[in-house]
Amino acid sequence: MRGTRKDYARFVSIARGSLAETETFLLLSVRAGLLTEQHTASALELADTLGRQLNVLWNELAREQPVDKR
Repeated sequence: MRGTRKDYARFVSIARGSLAETETFLLLSVRAGLLTEQHTASALELADTLGRQLNVLWNELAREQPVDKR
């Protein structure tokens, strides 16, 4: 079923992977001389911040939820 907590955690996990790929492409672009470190610095800082946010969200979603026994 779509829209479940488990589904959401999966999509967040995919986003984390995509972010890691983007960071890798930025670093490779610097190594290849296509971009300077100055050009990528702010993007990498934003990626780091977003990565931390995604990790917090993913950890929260991965935690088991208490069962409501009303």
